[in-house]
Amino acid sequence: MQFDSFAFLGLLAVCLALFHLGPRRGRLVLLLSCSALFYAAWSIPFLALVLLVAVVAWGAGLRIEGAGPGGRAKLWLGASTVITIGVLVSFKYGQLLLDTLTALPGLDGLALRLPSGVLLPLAISFYTFQALGYLIDVYRGEQRACRSFPRLLLFVLFFPQLVAGPIERAGRLLPQLEALPRLEVDADRLRGGLLLLSWGLFQKCALADNLALVVDGVYAQPGSHGPGAHLLATAAFTLQLFFDFAGYTAVARGAARMMGIELVANFRQPFLARNPSDFWRRWHISLSQWFRDYLFRPLGGSRCGRLCTLRNLLLTLLVAGLWHGAHWRFAVWGVLHGLLLVVHRLLQPWLQWRFGARPGPLFVGAGMLVTFGSWMFSLVLFRASSLGDAWLIYRSMAGGLLGLFTHPTALFWPPMLMMGGLVALVLGAMALEERRALWSRWSGTTVGSGLLLAVFLLGIALLAPDSGPSFIYFQF
Repeated sequence: MQFDSFAFLGLLAVCLALFHLGPRRGRLVLLLSCSALFYAAWSIPFLALVLLVAVVAWGAGLRIEGAGPGGRAKLWLGASTVITIGVLVSFKYGQLLLDTLTALPGLDGLALRLPSGVLLPLAISFYTFQALGYLIDVYRGEQRACRSFPRLLLFVLFFPQLVAGPIERAGRLLPQLEALPRLEVDADRLRGGLLLLSWGLFQKCALADNLALVVDGVYAQPGSHGPGAHLLATAAFTLQLFFDFAGYTAVARGAARMMGIELVANFRQPFLARNPSDFWRRWHISLSQWFRDYLFRPLGGSRCGRLCTLRNLLLTLLVAGLWHGAHWRFAVWGVLHGLLLVVHRLLQPWLQWRFGARPGPLFVGAGMLVTFGSWMFSLVLFRASSLGDAWLIYRSMAGGLLGLFTHPTALFWPPMLMMGGLVALVLGAMALEERRALWSRWSGTTVGSGLLLAVFLLGIALLAPDSGPSFIYFQF
């Protein structure tokens, strides 16, 4: 059940009608039922897997809190972590581990395969991380264990943000679920949620899906295209990924807002980032903060000396890369971003000495250009079908960029002009929004929100392709 499908919109409409017109005490059961129906539309058997993770989190959370500080609490946390991570590793990384094992010397003749029909459970990376974050918060004493199993199950299964986040913290979401019976109908909240949802669908259907037509045609057969096409397709994918994922997040936040639940914002104008560290504070914020709080800091963070800090950065980004997919190219992608963070960390003292605490606009612009460019070129690993295809595209683009110096007129190739125009348009819109906060101004009024809603719906009707790909982060 795709977010941009009539089936989802129909389920959401029925859920909202019953939520606001039905008995308030039944709202928790209603949302649980809709969430279970939403997930069952993808896979009924894997619904049991979500239930298992929720049961483990609920039971272990109570045991951890009851044990108090000490060895027994750590034992319960360790056991529940092994089960939760074991579920994720078994289903998502089982075949990768088998393929890696059989590639070792002496074992290359084996052909170990998982049983046919074993698929990747929808949203497994998201709901396991959300449950694990809850358990760690209970262990640290930052969160009370949830006594109500239905409420904790909804925390894991809540359908607007189940599939691709944002990854919510228990301290934010559980109190909102507890307050559902007391929630009053609010016309402004309904209007704001509807506008946010329509904006998300516009990003996905009118922007991302059209960019996908360019990207898919090139990346499906990279050997059949030249440097200009590879550059254009990579730039297009950079924007496609943003509009696709930001669009999903907007739909999730809009749907939840109409139910009185505020989900965390997952993006903050990421292409305006001045350096790699700033980028990860703006892109997929909930995941970046999860890795910061539950992996980077427990490893020692920045408190254990320079070499240890750099090691922790590399390990954290390696795991973050593998989180995105069961393929070694995602590990390379993660290590690449870890190296960028390491280089920035090493250069930061010199940059502050050379340019001061408040650098000028030329330095800021150069930093934004380098950050955006490094992100764009890293996404070849993210989008390519294999490391071999990624290497082919990198070689092609390197030749194309080298040609810009020997033949400057190449800047006026149609693909180069299209790439530059697309990127400039998006960056300009982001800069305008960050400086002027136009969304808050327009969406806060009845007339403004009505005009925006009409523009988004008209744009979807006119620009959306007949059929578009699924949301990119649904595969994670």
